[in-house]
Amino acid sequence: MQHKNLFLLTFFLFICGISPARAELTEEAIKDFIHKTTEISSGHVESMSPEDISAYLDTHLHKKARFKSAVQYNIPGFPTQETSMSLNKEEYIQGLEQGANALSDYDTDITIKSIKISKDGKRATVQTTGIERGSLPMANGTQTEFVPVEGSSSCNQILKWEDDVIQMYSAICSTVVTFQPFSN
Repeated sequence: MQHKNLFLLTFFLFICGISPARAELTEEAIKDFIHKTTEISSGHVESMSPEDISAYLDTHLHKKARFKSAVQYNIPGFPTQETSMSLNKEEYIQGLEQGANALSDYDTDITIKSIKISKDGKRATVQTTGIERGSLPMANGTQTEFVPVEGSSSCNQILKWEDDVIQMYSAICSTVVTFQPFSN
């Protein structure tokens, strides 16, 4: 379950952001949206409570939002594990809330590869890549050890301008999560 929560946190950080006061999507607004939400979702906006973050997500995820991802887990001493996920808005928010405290020493880097805005300015397709790093508490015999984890994602998203805000409508991602070996 911790792996799913880690994935959900990783997944969200690459796909959303905050809406500027505009009547349509612009490249600058989309960049601001993605980078600001990365800060909010990663806990780097200390002035926001968990309730504030949930309210933000509720506003900026479309009511029919859908999230899909293929996830590959590389865990030392085990064969590579692969899974796929499909989540609706409620499942996504719930998983993100559960995963918010899963990592310590969390850091993320996101790169926007391309933005294509529709002629009417109401819809955009955005490609991003990102790397996240942190430490995940894992049992090692009778002790708990913090294992370094790195997630690398590539996502294709559809953003919409609706209800006077930027909303995530859909995202399809491919993610590789790599766990480092225990230090003993």
